[in-house]
Amino acid sequence: MPELAVVEAQIDAPEMTIEKEEDHSSSPALQDEILKLASYADLFDRMLEFAFIIDAESMNLLASNPAAERELGMTPEVFKGKGLSEFVVDDHKEDFIKKLRKAKRSYYLFEFDANWKISDGALKTLNFAACKLKLKNEQEVLQIIARDVTELREAQKRLKEMSVTDEMTKLPNFRRFKEKLIEEHDRCKRYGKEYAIVFCDVDNFKHYNDRNGHPAGDDILREVGKVMAQCARNTDLPARYGGEEFVVLCPEVNWNSVLFLAERIRTTLSSLTLPHSDKQPLGCISVSIGVSSFPHDGATYEEVLHAADQALYFSKKNGRNRVTPHQTVKGQVVPGAEPAHAPEAAATSVEVPALEAVETPTLEATERPTPEPEVKKKLPPPIPVKKLPPPFKPKAG
Repeated sequence: MPELAVVEAQIDAPEMTIEKEEDHSSSPALQDEILKLASYADLFDRMLEFAFIIDAESMNLLASNPAAERELGMTPEVFKGKGLSEFVVDDHKEDFIKKLRKAKRSYYLFEFDANWKISDGALKTLNFAACKLKLKNEQEVLQIIARDVTELREAQKRLKEMSVTDEMTKLPNFRRFKEKLIEEHDRCKRYGKEYAIVFCDVDNFKHYNDRNGHPAGDDILREVGKVMAQCARNTDLPARYGGEEFVVLCPEVNWNSVLFLAERIRTTLSSLTLPHSDKQPLGCISVSIGVSSFPHDGATYEEVLHAADQALYFSKKNGRNRVTPHQTVKGQVVPGAEPAHAPEAAATSVEVPALEAVETPTLEATERPTPEPEVKKKLPPPIPVKKLPPPFKPKAG
């Protein structure tokens, strides 16, 4: 293993003089000559980033610059003869070593993050850029430049959370819901699983806003968000779809099994005593709900979501404050589903047990208009077909 003094001697070029030429200050030849004369050791010591040189075989540290020793609280004695992976948190060590080996095999700069333990026990997220460095004796080492990105990564994480979280209700927003829906649909399609969607819309919400003001309406949306979060299982994803619409993505269940959850949401919300709720047309804050599932109600995630939306509007057109499975809308019943009422839920805290198949609530039949009699159009007379002459038969010899 080369020592630090040997490494520095191998990196620094021998003394040379530059022959000044007029009007050739930017020529490639002069630039190459200046780079040959530049002292790598001087650059190494003056860099503000953390710089390391490690042995390409043993991965042990050969040199570190003053910035690394100062900012990371490590003295040369602490670094000497140790691998950089010893200063990385345990969860990142194996991955850190793999990436150093990739950097050794790569011609280009290899960049990655890792969490680093500094001397006082605190953790920092460092961004490492590693590449091969060839010495004058043809030996190769790895040079690593690192910078502290702890605050940057935390800010990026907060920004990511803000981009997928609804600010008012603190539920996931439509962007997060759509991402998870696509993931769940692909998983279920691949492994032959089921999932369900519960689509909710607050009844007469415009009436509430117009009567009590938008700040009061915002409070109602927050309460609805709390009920959605309370009723959902740990594996479900409740989200605000937009406006007064909410949605729940339920993995590993079909439309019939998730009716119990939908009824929990409906009954819990309608039984709450909320400000001005008694002035609503139905005497309470209520939701209309539509339910659909894959693969019963669609082959694509768009079709399944649209099916839940259709069932939701069926509920709104038929009295509101009710749950409608899409199977009822399209007049189909999955084998094994037995219609019945779902149990009522308490108005206080809700504990949702593992979902089991429950009977479908009885739904009122919708009145459909009498179809108009079809007018049969007269067809034109058939085209006469000319008789063809009999086939030609040659006379016998």
